[in-house]
Order: sequence, then C-alpha cells, then structure tokens
Amino acid sequence: MSLLYKLEYQDNFTDLEKGIANYILDHKDYIVDLKITDLAEITYTSPSTISRFCKKLGEKKL
Repeated sequence: MSLLYKLEYQDNFTDLEKGIANYILDHKDYIVDLKITDLAEITYTSPSTISRFCKKLGEKKL
C-alpha cells in the first residue's frame, strides 16, 4: 500500500493524525524540505507526535 493511499484514506487515524495527513496532502511539494520539528510546529503538534505518525504509516521519517 502506498504512502499517499494511507494518507488519503486515513484508516484508523485520530483527529490529530487526520489533520497532519491533510496538511501533508495539501502541501506535497513543500513538505519534502521540512524537518520533523518544522512539521510539528506548523501542525501545532510535537515532534514525538510526528514521529509516532510516521511509524504508524510504516515510515522511518517523513
């Protein structure tokens, strides 16, 4: 299953994870250059939340 599919269909995502996923989907081109700390700040979450989200998706980092 592709990463984009997981982000689009948001199976078993919390509301917070849906917000992160939607931000990533809306900013696909920009997201490539972000660090975890930057994404956390933009989505009003913590770096550990982003890290757990990546693990949930099966990725080491986003």
